[in-house]
Amino acid sequence: MSGEGKAQLRETVLHDWHVTHQAKMVPFGGWDMPVQYHTGIIREHLATRRGCGLFDVSHMGRFMVRGQGAQAFLMGVLTNSACALQIGQAQYTFIATETGGAVDDAYLYRLAKHEYLLVVNASNRSKDWEWLCEHKRESDVDMENISEALGMISLQGPDSAGLMEQIADKRDLPESKRNWLRTVSIDGHPVIVARTGYTGESIGFELFPPREYTLALWEKLIALGATAVGLGARDSLRLEAGLPLYGHELGEDLERHEIPVFANDLARFAVRPAGDLAYIGKQALERQRREFIDIKRGELHAPPAARLLPRIIQPIAVFQGRRPLRAGYRVFHDGKEVGCVTSGTTVPYTRFYGQGITATPSDDHDLRPIGLALIDSNLRYRTDKPVMLEVHDDRGNHFEAELVERHMWPSAPFARTYTGFAPSPATTRTQPESVKELASALSADSHSNTVWRRTRCINLIPSEQCTSPFVDELCIADPSSRYNEHNRLKALGAEAPDVRYYKGTSFIMDKEEELKAALRSFFECTQVETRVISGQMANDTVYDALKQFKNRFRAGRPAELLRRVLVHDLNKGGHLSAQIGGALKNYVMLDPQTGRPAVSHFPFRADNPYRIDVQATNALIAEVQPN
Repeated sequence: MSGEGKAQLRETVLHDWHVTHQAKMVPFGGWDMPVQYHTGIIREHLATRRGCGLFDVSHMGRFMVRGQGAQAFLMGVLTNSACALQIGQAQYTFIATETGGAVDDAYLYRLAKHEYLLVVNASNRSKDWEWLCEHKRESDVDMENISEALGMISLQGPDSAGLMEQIADKRDLPESKRNWLRTVSIDGHPVIVARTGYTGESIGFELFPPREYTLALWEKLIALGATAVGLGARDSLRLEAGLPLYGHELGEDLERHEIPVFANDLARFAVRPAGDLAYIGKQALERQRREFIDIKRGELHAPPAARLLPRIIQPIAVFQGRRPLRAGYRVFHDGKEVGCVTSGTTVPYTRFYGQGITATPSDDHDLRPIGLALIDSNLRYRTDKPVMLEVHDDRGNHFEAELVERHMWPSAPFARTYTGFAPSPATTRTQPESVKELASALSADSHSNTVWRRTRCINLIPSEQCTSPFVDELCIADPSSRYNEHNRLKALGAEAPDVRYYKGTSFIMDKEEELKAALRSFFECTQVETRVISGQMANDTVYDALKQFKNRFRAGRPAELLRRVLVHDLNKGGHLSAQIGGALKNYVMLDPQTGRPAVSHFPFRADNPYRIDVQATNALIAEVQPN
């Protein structure tokens, strides 16, 4: 918080609403902003995690970048790749110094082919604008500061999608994946709706309405059940999510030294992969990235003082007592000073009814002190034992803290609290009185489970369906479907039977060939595979065949990967094994422009999310030319 006088402070378009509703107003980055409402920071924090929080973020800077040279300009001044954005996508990024520090962190939204929206921190709005203008060399780039013309509010939490569907047609909203956006008509006004946010919630939106409609949209969302949230809870939410804040985890440390961008784990997603195109800070950031990877792998053995990243930002928490962590507190390990707290507070967390994925949040909560600390990079969270730290406050008092893996898990629909180090539960082997007893128990359990799966439940995944006793008996001779492996030798003639890899298996092969003939006749097809395999194996086989065909004349040379692949989107019913997270990851190349896997998704009809848009698919195929 800054100490500007009240008369000097700027006001957002929602300022009068905040005052009318008795918000506690404070100076922040040159603005008069609500730190909390009558509900208080704790309830506002919990309302966001349990339901839906609404934030006024109109104080942030919004710059429009247009023109034929917009993409090239942004590729030169931002760390992430503007080329990687499709129209209707957004990305987190940095404005970097030549030495690999942060001028600011920002969010970039691609609205049209040659039109981008860049959102920057409120306290850096003027500085960032001047910096961008100073580095604009292209004549075919038009920049406009639209911070006053365009409002900005943030709707975050598990209920936020439900609220959005009450004010806009669900089909008009952006894809239900993070960092997608669309311009949506709400009450006749064009509103940019993006699935972004800075609270750690897996479900959330940022809305950019025209200035004149911002108040009406805010009041509409409040009337539907959203809870107004001030800066206090906004900060505790981002801290719980482990997200950096400029002036704390970015910029300069307490000793006025520049904090390297890769001191923050989020840099992994905000700095583009190494490539040929130059951008401000590239050389320093690529060196930082290499060292960051070595640190994460535990493969860097140089002492912290000799590193490019001598200290990195890591989450710490207090589990004994409730003494809060504050920025500037010094951190010690084994009697040696290893860094300082950059952000700290006490946050509430929800108690859940039940266990596992079906657990639901209760109305009860507890409090816990958490923080982020810039500490020596040779100190890392461990899975075998807790890493204990000693924190010294500004009065000379000291207390214990623990280096933790994270403060929360952003699982949908409800974020889950990380509760500290817990050793792996000890496992003991069952000691039966005899092997015969163990075998008997195993047989009984197996029989009981088989009866349950065959007669008392329905397996929704086809490959998990149980076979009948008759089929089980038929499969006894070849339970793993491998003894009928065979190959056709052209030299023996077209009518000759295939050569089997395993002798003495003619019965298996004969019966499978009979089954194939029957299925070919029934389905009126030419190719049949009777052996049951998983979706992963099936897709792996297809992709491998495509790769082998592509490389059929490249003997003795490195194999080329598939240039471009068109698949069903996982969110639209596509099989996991067909995605980049499944079998496809080993077969598709990286797009040289975006640095991402060269994968495109079938477009779907707007009126039916379960039917492919054939016309749009033909246009996409012509554009990307998949293998």
